[in-house]
Amino acid sequence: MSLLGKKWEIGSRDLNELWGRKPDDQSVTFHDPFMFKDMEKAVARLEKAVKDHERIVVFGDYDVDGISGTALLVQALRALGAQVSYRLPTRADGYGMNPKWVDEFMNLEVNVLITVDCGISNHKEIDRLNDHGIDTIITDHHAIPEVIPEACAIIHPNLTGGSYPFHDLAGSGAAYKLAVGLIQKMRGPHEAIVWRDRLADLACLGTVADCVSLTGENRWIVKRGLDQMAETHWPGMRMLLDKIGVKAEEFAQPGYNSDLIGFRIGPRINASGRLETPYYALQLLLNENGSAPRLAEKLEQLNEARRALTLNAIIEAENQIQNQNLLQHHVIMAHSSDWPAGIIGLIAARLSEKYHRPAIIMEDRGEKLVGSCRSPEGYNVVDGLRSAKDHLTTFGGHAQAAGFTVPKSALATFTAALQKHTRAHIKAADLTPILHLDYQVKLSDLSFDFLNKMTALEPFGVGNPRPRFMLHKVTPSELRTIGREHRHLRFKVGQPANALSAVAFRFGDHYDALMRNRGPMDVAFELERNVWKGRESLQLRVVDIRI
Repeated sequence: MSLLGKKWEIGSRDLNELWGRKPDDQSVTFHDPFMFKDMEKAVARLEKAVKDHERIVVFGDYDVDGISGTALLVQALRALGAQVSYRLPTRADGYGMNPKWVDEFMNLEVNVLITVDCGISNHKEIDRLNDHGIDTIITDHHAIPEVIPEACAIIHPNLTGGSYPFHDLAGSGAAYKLAVGLIQKMRGPHEAIVWRDRLADLACLGTVADCVSLTGENRWIVKRGLDQMAETHWPGMRMLLDKIGVKAEEFAQPGYNSDLIGFRIGPRINASGRLETPYYALQLLLNENGSAPRLAEKLEQLNEARRALTLNAIIEAENQIQNQNLLQHHVIMAHSSDWPAGIIGLIAARLSEKYHRPAIIMEDRGEKLVGSCRSPEGYNVVDGLRSAKDHLTTFGGHAQAAGFTVPKSALATFTAALQKHTRAHIKAADLTPILHLDYQVKLSDLSFDFLNKMTALEPFGVGNPRPRFMLHKVTPSELRTIGREHRHLRFKVGQPANALSAVAFRFGDHYDALMRNRGPMDVAFELERNVWKGRESLQLRVVDIRI
């Protein structure tokens, strides 16, 4: 019996297949920004704006991808002497531009607007900006809509007509290409290389946090970005790393551990916009008026509050699932006025992972609901929203993560339409959570040599997942709960002389069941390096247990 109720599927027993999976990094490169169809137009317009001291505004999204992309563009434009400011929506404003922002840009007499991680779905707003003489340069990576905005230039990895060879850049990646292209145009190739490297740590934040595939050029961005982070040019980044306890020796370890961003940096940047304003995170990265020390502490406080709020909301959502029998449907749909928009995506992600089906969580705002969607691979949630678009005010996103707004008066018809779509596109058998494990190993296989071979495959992420292993019939020892409210477990496996430590996050509720079992069990895990007081050891990060 799996403690998480998952069906285990175990792949090959031949570890040579794992070592043969090494990506061909010889072909991974930083592509010429001018391979984008509209790059020449974009940099020509910005060069004129810089030289003529025109007013430029960078408008980014409120998540890590949008914030980091906005930060790197602002840094690059300031270095070129541009008259540049920035704007970010709050989650209460909703994703992307709306008429309020258009009015503000017109009142401010903005000359050039650059969008980051948004804009491709804002054709109506951009039409109004065009009418007012404001040129818009879009940098985005979201799904291309039926109507493409008539912008001055569009830097999008999936826009047809260009020769750009890599199609899975993050929003910050698209902004990064624009920044480097502009510096190359205005300062020459040598200066472009200097800034390409200098901005890489900002670009890699959004690349990892937005869960784009870590293949191709994204591998270059993340590898170079993590190298650059060790000697970052940005005081705000250095202050944030110091605040969360990242030491220089962590960067000296072999490999490129993207978990540093995914689990430590990213949540703190996101906490800013989830609970209060995304400007805290952006101004930290820009170190506006020397504010980095104060804002690093602020992000730490907000992240702690976010954790507590999310935990309580998940408990409430689980109660709705049970009380309303929501698992009878192929999609989980729940809402509450007590769940702020900043955490509904986290709730949806946790439920989608647990129940292996799309999860749609909504904040009730009275006359309307704002929703966030997460879905396992195999179901495109944007297609689902598109099938019900007649009931929605707005929607957009990616195949596995999207958002929308729906009038409360249309909630019932929207729910019925989405349930119909999921029934047609998700088989009942697909609703059983499956844990994919790559290899069954023995304790004697696990060593630092084994781990060092794995580091050659890093950075791990979408498209290049971290390998997951299985140990068959091992007996745990020294089992105990750890962490706040005893939410996690720690134990050892193997003989005392060479036992390996295992940590199981969020498994604290299973402590009694494991104590009753007392016998051998199967452990599904990821292998990692643990450093404590300068000493290295192997550690199993448990993903499931079968008793």
